[in-house]
Amino acid sequence: MSDHSTVTAADPVAPAPLFDRGEISQFGADDTEAVSTIGKMLTGFFLYSLLAMGAVVLVTVATRHNEPPPAHSADADE
Repeated sequence: MSDHSTVTAADPVAPAPLFDRGEISQFGADDTEAVSTIGKMLTGFFLYSLLAMGAVVLVTVATRHNEPPPAHSADADE
């Protein structure tokens, strides 16, 4: 014999809900806050990426002017 009771479809007792209405509304509020925070983080990372890319472009352009132009080889003229 087993010491565990089993619930069948014929039992008239309905199981209690896992969460009450207050907890569910709190979950929604927490999700809203999390989405807002993640959105702000993604915006910050995007702006940082743009600034970093702009800095790299400026450094590349500034250092590129110091290099002599590439020499043409004799093979290229033929």
